[in-house]
Amino acid sequence: MPENGYHLVVHVWIRNAAGQYLMTQRSAQKKTYPLAWECVGGSVIQGEDSLTAALREVQEEVGIVLDTNNGGKVLTKIRDFAGGARVNDINDVYLFAYDGEIPLAEALTDEVAQACWMTRDEIVALYESGKMVSVIKDLSYFIENENGLFQQDILGGLRGMTESGWLLNLEDNEWPLTTIDHDRMIARGIVVDDENNFYFVRAHRDDDFGKADLIETAGGGVEAGEDLNTAIRRELSEELGVEVEVLCKIGVVSDYYNLIHRHNINNYFLCRVVSFGEKHLTKDEVEDFHLSTLKLGFDDALAEYERCRCTGIGRLVANREVPVLKRAKELLTEMK
Repeated sequence: MPENGYHLVVHVWIRNAAGQYLMTQRSAQKKTYPLAWECVGGSVIQGEDSLTAALREVQEEVGIVLDTNNGGKVLTKIRDFAGGARVNDINDVYLFAYDGEIPLAEALTDEVAQACWMTRDEIVALYESGKMVSVIKDLSYFIENENGLFQQDILGGLRGMTESGWLLNLEDNEWPLTTIDHDRMIARGIVVDDENNFYFVRAHRDDDFGKADLIETAGGGVEAGEDLNTAIRRELSEELGVEVEVLCKIGVVSDYYNLIHRHNINNYFLCRVVSFGEKHLTKDEVEDFHLSTLKLGFDDALAEYERCRCTGIGRLVANREVPVLKRAKELLTEMK
């Protein structure tokens, strides 16, 4: 994983009709946390989406084949640290209903020593005794919330709060999903001046995504060795020629470009203009995307995003950025 990168993991909670949850004990042969308890889970591997990984992990670890009609993702949490250790993960949490046997003998790996149903009180006891995997302890909202994570709508929960702020998790409904083979860590800025004008880039593109005119926030990929704060300042200087004060991190939008098999992790920052200078656009940005600067009021910016929804890539960009722009407006109001 690249420096400053994040990897996608899944935690799968399985509940029976009695209100008990399936817990597993790690094998004594595991190099990390042997014999500790946890829910089913693991890393998403190259080419998988999150749901596919969740179903695979359950079948591999406990032999259960889940019905996708009986559950889904309830929460996404972006974590820098868990259990005192740096984890840098995007953690998709799933809940499924299941009332069958636990066919551990049919598991496809030997990662699990035993599996059993536990009540919430029993899970609390494990948590408090230190017998749960330390990274699982970071899911304390599960046992501390009076109503419980699992009282949420299991088909919702795509929007929430994370350690990094506001989070939006989106899918690509414009192009079919075949495989996702790489992540891109991105820094983007909602840039505003003292007169409440917002600054964007205009792109004219004609490529695999088709011919499109776009409005988009300035930003781009985080380079090797950069932190996000350095990346956002560099990107805004290059694309807008602007020096900024970073007011706050708005949050993260996780979205996908199925056509190019990419998962985008968009880190959005609210930035105020300090001064303008020279832009430093790349050859591709000049010749292929024809980038220019747009200066718009809030309502005009919303209207421009709507106008650009006439293409598939325009809809993907608008779905990602309109909620962020609205959130930025709320934050600016709160800062007054």
